[in-house]
Amino acid sequence: MENKSGVIYYRKKRNLLFFFYFFLGIVHGQCVPTFTDSVLYNPVCSFQWVTHPSGGQLRINLSPLTFNNTYTFTTVGESSEDTFLALYNSSGVLLASNDDASDCIKCKQSTIQFNSQAFYSGAYVIISKSGCLDLNNVIMRFNAINNYDPPPKIIEPEIPFYPCKSKSVYLKSSAIVLPAKPWSSSDPSLATVDPETGEVKFLKEGIVKIKLRGNLNCETIKTYNIINIPQTSVITHD
Repeated sequence: MENKSGVIYYRKKRNLLFFFYFFLGIVHGQCVPTFTDSVLYNPVCSFQWVTHPSGGQLRINLSPLTFNNTYTFTTVGESSEDTFLALYNSSGVLLASNDDASDCIKCKQSTIQFNSQAFYSGAYVIISKSGCLDLNNVIMRFNAINNYDPPPKIIEPEIPFYPCKSKSVYLKSSAIVLPAKPWSSSDPSLATVDPETGEVKFLKEGIVKIKLRGNLNCETIKTYNIINIPQTSVITHD
């Protein structure tokens, strides 16, 4: 009887372990729990992105939205994993979804675009990943694009970028009116920028981001790769 009971106990333990790991597999595959943005999120920039530890799913509440404006949410270029996007109305009815973006060849990122005229406030977007290595700290990256009120563009000089260490270039903005001191550099040791005039001085090799703050505090960013300072340099940019 002891051997039989031992066998029965072993089988029960084995079955419990099986269901335990099977359940973990389900949870892992579905990427739960869902993280909900604590602030009602209305994209106000032309391009902006948010990074959240999400548990594999991220719910973005959309309220208020600008009437008859086109919004785009996309993970293309932001995520290397398989993603899925879904748009719901305030009643939880699925309005649109996308798994693999049609304009992204052989990739598994997703894009969804919608016009706010089609529904009232209370809609939300859910972004999910198929693979979750750490359910407690999964980072979701995406772009939210608002076509209604884009920020200004950074206009570069007409001359090619061949500055020396002591030479500078003047970047301009497509906007006529800007906030006070709209220009900034991500690393002043590599490149300085006059916060008012947009005069950039490249100081040494490295990668630096020049930022232009526009309307609604949105930022336009250009990345510059500085090569061969202090000799005549080649500046490449995105």
